[in-house]
Amino acid sequence: MAPKDCSLQAVNGRLKATCIPVSVQKRGARLILQATLPPKPASNKRNHHQQQISTGLPDNQQGRRKAEGMAITLGGKLLDGTFKWDDYATARTEKSKQCAEVVKRFEKDYRQRNQLENRTWQENWHKVFKQLPRTSALTADILRNECLSKPENSRTRQQTCQRLQALANFAGIDVDLLQYQGNYGPSKVKERDLPSDELIAQWREQIPNRNWQWVYGMMAAYGIRPHEVFFCEFTDEGLQVLKGKTGPRLVYQAFYPEWVERWNLTTVCRPKVNAEASYEKGNLGRKINTQFRRYKMPFSPYDLRHAWAIRSTVLFRVPETVSAQLLGHTPDVHLKIYQRWIDIARGKQAIKQVMSESNLPAAPLVPIA
Repeated sequence: MAPKDCSLQAVNGRLKATCIPVSVQKRGARLILQATLPPKPASNKRNHHQQQISTGLPDNQQGRRKAEGMAITLGGKLLDGTFKWDDYATARTEKSKQCAEVVKRFEKDYRQRNQLENRTWQENWHKVFKQLPRTSALTADILRNECLSKPENSRTRQQTCQRLQALANFAGIDVDLLQYQGNYGPSKVKERDLPSDELIAQWREQIPNRNWQWVYGMMAAYGIRPHEVFFCEFTDEGLQVLKGKTGPRLVYQAFYPEWVERWNLTTVCRPKVNAEASYEKGNLGRKINTQFRRYKMPFSPYDLRHAWAIRSTVLFRVPETVSAQLLGHTPDVHLKIYQRWIDIARGKQAIKQVMSESNLPAAPLVPIA
């Protein structure tokens, strides 16, 4: 008896002759099965389409013989409707390549190389990574699509591109995500009107809860970040911020000092909030914002800090480097954020001062006939 012909042409000829809807193909030095198959579990496609299944077999006589048997088995399952992707290794992304597993290894590596609070990880890294499909393989397309899903020239787009680029570099994925980050920066923040000091004082009185009045007053008088209100204490030298976005610092002076006395701010009166747990989860600031929205405040809590920055520099003439230090900024960041507002406020103040003088020149007037 002549030996069975195991060339690819012969193998596929026999499969076609017996109506097996599968072919054996060569890819590199290995063999694959090709057929019209249902979408994989993680696929966005809805209809059956041509797909390939790796056999792991070499392209030799023995491999082709085994591949033919695998094709017959696969064809039988397709014909009798019992095909399931779970039966094939290629249906399941190797766990080590899944987004969630790559992120897990990245976090471990990053924490070993950097001193990192859990809150910092949650706010700056986890909130980006949690948007990735957990069980899908981490690919350049998935990373790119996630970046492009964010609004252009926004802080969210910039942070997403930067964080996912770091993940791609760690995973050895060749993709340039930074080209999509846009031109967001502190100086690009949308212009908005800051509340006047008079409006700030008026709205404090409209807050019905004494504890939240105290939170509001602390932000207005000392310019601290919303979450820092829960991690500060008074000392003989001033207000000591114990921890926060930029670490501990001392705020020597309130502007205005009268607010401290009038609002009795030195008597600590914090709301009952599990600040430590919320801070670690990275949502303490969000809780504060939500609370003040309930009072229908016409500006955000962070605007109290912005107003303090302008007030300290323009009205109280605190040097900008000192104001930056009290706010927990570098001078460079401080100027990028506030220079425009400072210039506008100084201009208004200068004109107001000039126009209040008694010896202003009189306008030439033509007698009315």
